[in-house]
Amino acid sequence: MRAIIVATGRAPRLLPLTKDTPTSLLPVGGKPILARQAECLRAAGIDDIWVVAGPHTDQVEEFSQEHGIKALYNPFYLYSDVVLSLWLLKRDLTEPFILLYNDILFGDDVVVGLLEQRSEVCLTVKRGSVDSEAEKVVVENGFVHVIGKDPVLTQGAYGEFIGVARFGEEALPDLYAALDWMARQNLEARFTHLIRFLIKGGTQVSAYDIGDSSWIDIDFPKDIEMAEHLFG
Repeated sequence: MRAIIVATGRAPRLLPLTKDTPTSLLPVGGKPILARQAECLRAAGIDDIWVVAGPHTDQVEEFSQEHGIKALYNPFYLYSDVVLSLWLLKRDLTEPFILLYNDILFGDDVVVGLLEQRSEVCLTVKRGSVDSEAEKVVVENGFVHVIGKDPVLTQGAYGEFIGVARFGEEALPDLYAALDWMARQNLEARFTHLIRFLIKGGTQVSAYDIGDSSWIDIDFPKDIEMAEHLFG
């Protein structure tokens, strides 16, 4: 199993913290986010860890080389999002993998629980109330029917996608086709757009509720303080 961490966002809401430092290397309790993510992945038995970098890629590459992580560069990061980063890696997506956003922290049990799910495409979800900025999911009978940031979804949302997903081997052909189509249509396509495309094409996407496991999305400087409280 491989893990792919997409670290191409410029994170303007985290300024001034990200002026000279990429989000993935911001320290939480004296340890970079990327290091903490790698520890969680390795605790779950995943040692093949890749990170796709954009801003400050030289820092990400140096850190990765020192910590047994494979770093790659998306030269189009200013004009693209998660989907194009995956499209650039398409030839290497030959086995099941986990995708992670680079601005999240979570408990060790989250990845373990995700790996135990049987469905070919599975999203980790924090059930409960969500705000307007969240990547909201509508779930029926354990499967995701709708995902997106549309405020209209807030009231009927099952919960929030936390930025960790798993793709099984049987889902890869559909994923390849989706990435090819979306790379031609919209360079700025987000991961939520990809999931919506897959669902529309008939791919079943399940939801794994992380329950009481700790998790945080680091969007603003104040979130660093909360992350240190939870994980530092």
